[in-house]
Amino acid sequence: MGEKIGIMIIQVEEVKVKMAKKKRKEIENIVINRIKILQECIDQRQQIQDECFGGKPDQRHTDALNQMRNALENCQELLDNYGDYI
Repeated sequence: MGEKIGIMIIQVEEVKVKMAKKKRKEIENIVINRIKILQECIDQRQQIQDECFGGKPDQRHTDALNQMRNALENCQELLDNYGDYI
């Protein structure tokens, strides 16, 4: 009886590990997708800034672009430094 319980515990732990790995991969994919989306948005905002404002936007547009760049850097840092843990 004790051996069966031990086997069941091991099987439960294996399932938990598999689920944790799957969840980490899902989270990693979310971060990667967020990086792609942010980069695309930054590129588009920069293009609009260059075309419409001659590369010299007002402070609100500059602040918005800087916030997006900071978000991109944070996501990239998360992936670079903690990718094995997420």
